[in-house]
Order: sequence, then structure tokens, then C-alpha cells
Amino acid sequence: MAVTAEQIIKLLEENPELARKIYEILRERFVERRELKEILEEIKHLRGDTNKLFERMLSLEREMGAMRRDFNEAIKRMREDFNREISSLRVEFNESMKRLREDFNREILNLRVEFNESMKRLREDFNREISNLRAEFNESMKRMREDFNREIIKLRTEFNESMKRMREDFNYQMISLRRETDQRVTRLEKSIRGLFAALSEIRVFAGMSFEEFVRSFLTGYLREAGIPPEGVKLKSKKFWDEEKRREVEINIFYEEPLVVGEATAVAESMTELEKLIEKVEFVKKVYRREPAAKFFIAISISRKIFDELMEMAERHGIEVIYGRIV
Repeated sequence: MAVTAEQIIKLLEENPELARKIYEILRERFVERRELKEILEEIKHLRGDTNKLFERMLSLEREMGAMRRDFNEAIKRMREDFNREISSLRVEFNESMKRLREDFNREILNLRVEFNESMKRLREDFNREISNLRAEFNESMKRMREDFNREIIKLRTEFNESMKRMREDFNYQMISLRRETDQRVTRLEKSIRGLFAALSEIRVFAGMSFEEFVRSFLTGYLREAGIPPEGVKLKSKKFWDEEKRREVEINIFYEEPLVVGEATAVAESMTELEKLIEKVEFVKKVYRREPAAKFFIAISISRKIFDELMEMAERHGIEVIYGRIV
């Protein structure tokens, strides 16, 4: 920060001690009074220059103030002129928008009137066309329905005549076939029951186990129906159940066509039949198909479970062969 000569002098006047110290320093530095006088002259000269400088600065400050006032006035006038122009433009813009909106509404109204008229004419034309098409379609459908009904009546008459003749022929054949089948089944059931009743008193059948005998008997029984081929017999087969980690033995089995069966001497509970059903489900998973035949064979079945056993067997498509009910 610059210090003026006036400030230095004022400081020296207010602090005599400081003035004295400065005088001592100056006296040591400047031996002759002439040098001191020259210094004082320079100080006075500097004071004059400083005063002129301050005066110039004040003059500049006054000029800057005047310029600032002029600038502010100019900005104020420009703002007022700008606001007037903006107001004028806003008024003109609003007037233009008002006229444009009025013109637009008139055009929209005209277009709506024209559109409605066009839609009205189009709807009338469309309705006429639809009416004509509906009339033509109804006439065509009426003729087609009459032709179709005549053909249907004719076909129904022919079909009914054919069905009547076929039914008469079928009933005659079915009566004959049922009579013959009933006679054969009756004889077969009597033979099977008699055979199993006799076998129930024997523990060993000509050196064969019960299951071996049943497989041999059932092979002959199925061969009459073409299952299995000549020279092939039913057998027992063991499987490994990976899921339950156990061996599954099926004592009556044939692979193609798939035959699954279970033989037991006495069926006193539902357990044996339930085991067969479980084995059938296992075989279906292994071979991915339904067995062609399923058999449950018992020499005797307990009377207390007979009805339930037969009902469950029928639900699962299992044929039951038994000797007697005890």
C-alpha cells in the first residue's frame, strides 16, 4: 500500500519520538545539511506530484461516475424501449393468434361439415350395398338350405335303411356269437376252477413248483389267442429298481407282447394284488408302454376280500383267474 508525503509528515508530527529517531538516522547518513535540504526538497516535490496524482484520480473518479450514470441511463432507456417493443409484439402476436385461431376454427368447422356430409353419403351407399348383399345372400342361403335339406333327407333315409339292415345283421351275429362265447367261457371257467380246486390239495405238480405250473398252464391258455408264439413260454424275470434300490421279481412275464402276472396259492388280503399293481407300474416305466395282458392267479380267494379284489382288478384292467372262494 503506497504512503503519501502528507501521511508521513502527519505521522512524524504525531510521534515526536519517531521523528527524532528518523532525524538521527538521517544525520548519520547525510553529514551535510545541504543533502538533507535536497531530500526535503525532493519530498516537497513528491508531495506536489502526489497531490496532482490524487487530483487526477478524483477527476477520473468523477468522470467514471458521470460515465456510470450515463451508462445506467442508457440501459434504463434501452430497457424501457425493449419493454415497449415486447409489449407491442405481444399485442400483435396475440392479435395474430386470435385471427389464426378464428380462421382455423372456421376451416375445422367447414371440414367437419364436409366430412359429415361425405360420411352420410358413404353410409347410405354402404347400407344400400349391404342390403343388396344381404338379400342376395339370404336368397342363396335359402336355395342352399332347401337343396341341403333335400340331400340330408335323402341321405338320412338311405342311412336309416342301411343302419336298420346292419343292425339286424349285427344283432343276429352278436346273439349267435354271445351264445357260443358264453358256452365256451362257462366250460372254460368250470375247467379252470375244477383244475385249481384239485391243485389246491397238491403241494407239488409232477415235480414242478406252483409258479412253474401256472406259467405252463397260462402259456397254453394264451397261445389260443396267439400269445406267445409256438415254442415260447412265459417265464419269470428279475429287474433292478434304481429308484428304490431293490430287486423286483415278476413270476409271470413275457416281453413281446408285454405280459405281466402274479400267482399265489391263497389270497387272504389285498396285499398280493397291490404288489402286482406296483409291478405293473414299474414295467410300464421300464418299457414305456401299457402291458397287453395282466393276470392275477390264485387257487383260492378269501370270501371277505373277494368283491373288493375283483373291483380293484377291474379298475386296473387285470384279469383274475381263481379256483374257489373260501
